[in-house]
Amino acid sequence: MDRLIRSLDQILANPPKAKEADPVPEPRPVPSPPRRRSAIVVATATVCAFLAGGMYLYLKPWSKQPPQPPAIPEKVEKPETPPVVAIDTTCKRDPTAALYDDFKPPKGGWDETSEAFFFKDGRMVLKLEANTTQAQLYLPLLVKAVTICSEIISPPEVKSQDGNAAGGIIFWATNNRNYYLAQIYINGSYDIWRRSAGSWITVVPRTKADSIRQGPNAVNQLKVTTGINAATLTINGTKIIDFRGQTPNRGWMTGLYGQSEEAAPNEWGFSSIAVIKDTPERTPSAQTLFPPKDTALLNSCKENAPTGFFDDFRPPDPGWGQVGDSAFFKDGQMVLKNRVWLYAPMVFEAGVVCADIKSPPQVTKPDGVASGGVIFWALDYNNYYMAGLYVDGTYDVYRKIDRSWKQIVPRTKADAIHMGVNAVNRMKIVFNNISHSVTLFINDTKVVEFEGQPPPAGGSVGLVGVQEADSINEWHFLNIAVMEDNSTPRSKPLSPAAKTVASACGSASSVGFVDDFTSPSPSWGDSTATHFFKDNKMIIKSSVNNSAAWIILPNVFDYATICSEIISPPEVKNLEGNASGGIIFWAIDYQNLYLAKIYINGTYDVWRRIAGNWIIVVPRTKAGSIRLGPNAVNQMKVTTAGNSGLLSINDNKIVGFWGQSPRKGGAIGLYAQSENDAEDDWKFSNIAVLEDKESQSSDSAAVTVAKACKVDSRLTFFDDFKSPDPSWGQTSETSFFKDGYLVIKAKPHTGAFRKYLPQVFKSGTVCADVKFPSQPEQVADKSSPGIIFWSIDDKNFYVLSLHLDGSYDVYRKIDGEWDPVITRRKSSIIHVGQDAVNQIKVVLDIESVTIFINGTKLTDFPGQSPETGGTFGVYGDSLEAEENEWRFTNFALFD
Repeated sequence: MDRLIRSLDQILANPPKAKEADPVPEPRPVPSPPRRRSAIVVATATVCAFLAGGMYLYLKPWSKQPPQPPAIPEKVEKPETPPVVAIDTTCKRDPTAALYDDFKPPKGGWDETSEAFFFKDGRMVLKLEANTTQAQLYLPLLVKAVTICSEIISPPEVKSQDGNAAGGIIFWATNNRNYYLAQIYINGSYDIWRRSAGSWITVVPRTKADSIRQGPNAVNQLKVTTGINAATLTINGTKIIDFRGQTPNRGWMTGLYGQSEEAAPNEWGFSSIAVIKDTPERTPSAQTLFPPKDTALLNSCKENAPTGFFDDFRPPDPGWGQVGDSAFFKDGQMVLKNRVWLYAPMVFEAGVVCADIKSPPQVTKPDGVASGGVIFWALDYNNYYMAGLYVDGTYDVYRKIDRSWKQIVPRTKADAIHMGVNAVNRMKIVFNNISHSVTLFINDTKVVEFEGQPPPAGGSVGLVGVQEADSINEWHFLNIAVMEDNSTPRSKPLSPAAKTVASACGSASSVGFVDDFTSPSPSWGDSTATHFFKDNKMIIKSSVNNSAAWIILPNVFDYATICSEIISPPEVKNLEGNASGGIIFWAIDYQNLYLAKIYINGTYDVWRRIAGNWIIVVPRTKAGSIRLGPNAVNQMKVTTAGNSGLLSINDNKIVGFWGQSPRKGGAIGLYAQSENDAEDDWKFSNIAVLEDKESQSSDSAAVTVAKACKVDSRLTFFDDFKSPDPSWGQTSETSFFKDGYLVIKAKPHTGAFRKYLPQVFKSGTVCADVKFPSQPEQVADKSSPGIIFWSIDDKNFYVLSLHLDGSYDVYRKIDGEWDPVITRRKSSIIHVGQDAVNQIKVVLDIESVTIFINGTKLTDFPGQSPETGGTFGVYGDSLEAEENEWRFTNFALFD
């Protein structure tokens, strides 16, 4: 099929190429974590409400399974079916019981019954479909130090005794996304999990226990005795294990849990539950259950502070999980060969983590990459901070953000480090979630202090050993300890000058970062000839017809306001030229960022840089609030919320815009650009970032369209064309806005299109309404509107077209040549005729395309996304003698 398409490429006057910042050294190759088990997700309804007066949290059962545990090595022979009898009922007869329920009838406070949860014959029953779970919390009772007992009856029918069918006790629960779970399996194994903010963390891996009765209809009594940061699991009267945990600060709930096999439904029964208040002498604690054999490390770490966690690996805490070839324990030491190992069951907000690190017995190149260190503020194996030391007496600090490395402290010599093979060094890291401060000590000598970004609820700790590129090195760790700090202030302390800077930006109570450059943050890194500090100012001095940027890459922000006071150069040759200064935000690195800047003549614009290429978001526009001329001082503010942004200058809102923010937020920085024929010095008096995690986008029209499109992913752009987004650029005779529509009006025998260039997608969704023209029916077989996707340029893209007679086709343009993907065919779901409206939705998933029309799936087919993603757009043609107007509205993009 031949098509004549007249290109409407938007000509963008790219800013002068920014001078590349000093390259950040590649971090040493940190290996992959031990293999993590994938979570099994099953959706159910969750309802929350607060009961006035009691303030108890009412929660629907949660049905997301813990990650699949490893198979138990031994094959369990099918035992004879045991009788359903009670075992050791002493706990429920205790007169101090806060709760006893034998379900004859059930006590009030359990959730509403359903097909999956009900009471029958004096039992609670969890009747689970294949690969589902039920968590039932007892809501009215908040407890502290108690023993929870329950008689758990295995399903009468089981497809695989070695599968995942499990039943257990919930404890230390604050809500349905945060609790601990001890459970048993049909084949006589057990494990213990922690659910933290919806994520599953292994506390004790799946292990055999002889005291567990096996097979269908088996009755087992589980008993969990809880105390202060520790608990004991007992099964059928036999103590199984003591383990560590983190007791909620306030009272917590208990409950029962059932989990089915992956390929078969199961029915778990519970004949009773009892919750017994314990006396202080019966209450376990981490201090008594896990006393350190040597207190020297603890006293060196933080004297007289409460111990949050300690392990000298004799024996190792089970919370480390499974050992492997590159992570194991030997002779009372942890050994790591090119491995990161997190202790995930516990998270810490503030405190001190210490470890004694022993260098490998052999190292080929002492100045190479072989290093050992401590992990802190870890969310998971893709997001953490790491301090490492090398055999040659150097150290560095890095942050890993979604697998991307950001250098915080470059590799630096420290006299305190004991050098050479088999050397033992004590590393101590003092961290504080409120002040965001981190201090690194090596052998009790302070070596560096910096600010970081702790996870809001704290992070876990761990250890790391990195080997040489061409040799295997074993790093040994003698111990690890975490001392908690309960004296942490409730708000971030700020100097009077910092408070002034933050207050000029907004509220000083939510400061994420502030710098008035009187003592610049070390996070900026080293100064250069193009960016440095002088007289309490940051100065960015770009060369003729060039630009320069300075970004704090280790810190990222999502919902935030970034402010800076910008001072124009003292001398400017051409007020109408390119000299400009501004704020960088949503930065991944120096090649991928957003930039808002002002010019000396009172104009501004907003840009995006993708893989080093500049794309305009808001074209250069005059703003009356900008102070003009040399030495002018302007306060610039960029507020980000999700994928939307707002630029304000001197407390005047200038323009709103859409973008694609990095998933975990982006870095911030400052930028300056010189004239075409002169150097310019831009000065910055300060920079501040105020975080607002509660801020949400409230565009009701966008929300309505997202619901109509049935899209659950993030909205990155929306335009109903009532007030067109400036990112579309200049209009033309063939592409313009009219009466709340984007109109494509191609000349006779040609096609026309308009692409939304600021956003690119490998996977994503476009949704738009297209209105057919008011034209005679005879044009139905010739002209068509459509959606462009995966566009690289005007010669390379896909296009879906609809026709007035209810047919459609898909073509791909490769280097200017058209190739059919789906040849023209009819569909009854396409609305036909003059002024007909069709909702088009195209869903991209890297190698596949799915098309929906008016909410109904039309077709799917394999596709090829561009390596760095492509843009979306709209299309219309007029392949007869008359011009046709194709009208588009409610254009929305989702990633």
